Amino acid sequence: MAPSSYAVGTQHDHPAVQQLAACIEYLRSVCDGAQSRDYQGFSAFDKNLGHSLADQLANHQGWSQPDLGYAVQIAWRYREQLYRAGLAFPLAADLAAELGGLDPSAQVAVQPTVSTASVSLWRDEGWICLAFSHYDHAKLAQLMSTVPVADRWWDEDRVRWLVQAHHEGALVALYGVAVGAAPLGQVPVAIPAAQVRPSPVRSAPAGVVTISDYDADHIAVRCPFDQKDQLKDAVPWQHRSWNGTTKSWIVARAFQPAVEAALGVGFHA
Repeated sequence: MAPSSYAVGTQHDHPAVQQLAACIEYLRSVCDGAQSRDYQGFSAFDKNLGHSLADQLANHQGWSQPDLGYAVQIAWRYREQLYRAGLAFPLAADLAAELGGLDPSAQVAVQPTVSTASVSLWRDEGWICLAFSHYDHAKLAQLMSTVPVADRWWDEDRVRWLVQAHHEGALVALYGVAVGAAPLGQVPVAIPAAQVRPSPVRSAPAGVVTISDYDADHIAVRCPFDQKDQLKDAVPWQHRSWNGTTKSWIVARAFQPAVEAALGVGFHA
């Protein structure tokens, strides 16, 4: 028998359900399919389920009650990422209180977050430049689903994406906008067009921990992936954050001795 349908009314009526959906949408928007170990999005273990839940939202397919349970488990596992993004997540008890008495076979029609950002596309030095009018995790998730991680680069200084030119047609079709003139104030690309994936980040030698100044109150720490849990044990989550652009942990300076003791220091940058 096909599941019955239950439509979530408004965010005000069902805040826990809608907040859970926002958490899954956010994780999908920063996930590259576990192709890089950047501590963002879903792990390789969760990526298929996480992407499936997000796709069901985007396609207005709704979530079953088991889906809601899976989404709560995922939100709990990635709670530190969500906290850093300013997102709280509901617990199973919150959902039970909100959907009490609902038939277990019902399909909950969760409304996806409305996408409101505009998109600009222009050509520069053999690249397609892409910029959003403001942060929009739905449109960002579309980009990550369409363009492989090796063919796109985030230019943090200029707040734009650089995408390999052969994806031009896909981007035009995806966002429904033509490639036009660069927005006012955009600086031309200053990197070789032939470079496959430019990056300002320089990898530390394998097995080496680097510690450098970040600002007056923080240090930047880069360490091998298999030592991340040691760093987490040494520094409470409130005093560390992950910078995906530089692939480094930003840690309160007071914890530098604890970091050095936990990781051992290869060299100071």
